Amino acid sequence: MNSLVEILLSRQIQAPSGHAFSFVENEDRVTRLSSTQLLSAASTVAQSLCEHTRSGDRVVLLAPEGVEFIAGFFGCILAARVVVPTYPPLTSRVNRATLRLHELIKDAAPSAFLTTPGLSGRVSALLNQLGSQGAPVVEIDRALHGEDLSPAGAFAASLDSVAMIQYTSGSTSMPKGVQIEHRNVVNFLCSMRTEPGLSADDVLLAVTTLSFD
Repeated sequence: MNSLVEILLSRQIQAPSGHAFSFVENEDRVTRLSSTQLLSAASTVAQSLCEHTRSGDRVVLLAPEGVEFIAGFFGCILAARVVVPTYPPLTSRVNRATLRLHELIKDAAPSAFLTTPGLSGRVSALLNQLGSQGAPVVEIDRALHGEDLSPAGAFAASLDSVAMIQYTSGSTSMPKGVQIEHRNVVNFLCSMRTEPGLSADDVLLAVTTLSFD
């Protein structure tokens, strides 16, 4: 496997109805996605991003934990955009947390912002206050029903392509971004398969989001 794109497509081909992701909101509400549903959701986002950005562009992902975050993240990956995940703003007012976002935006120079329909108005208002309204705000579609992209329809991503930029919290200094290539992620996944030893049937519990540094 040379990239996360190949892994995503391969998983959908090998186990289309296989369990890909679950979001546990509480004991009574669990949202699940199969490999096919994940690819469909990511395809929807990828198609939207293609209307506003180009391959290799940076996209700031502002979404809470859950299905929409996963769809947004893999949508960026599928479209060969560099995803910059960070915490969504809790308010449209300027405060310490939103100033961190401002510093992140200045450093990352994104071509678009990706967020949920419920947060779109807040994000747009905040960007206007921060003077960062030049890039479009793209919504993660509520329905999450896109046309599945075949391997030929997905954008190619090489091992040395940047997959994402992870920023520090900025609690002690300005937030600093680390570029993570597809090679880094694929090597990590391959090593995890060897030690401690993971298979496609194993389930991993994540208590933090991909925005956590």
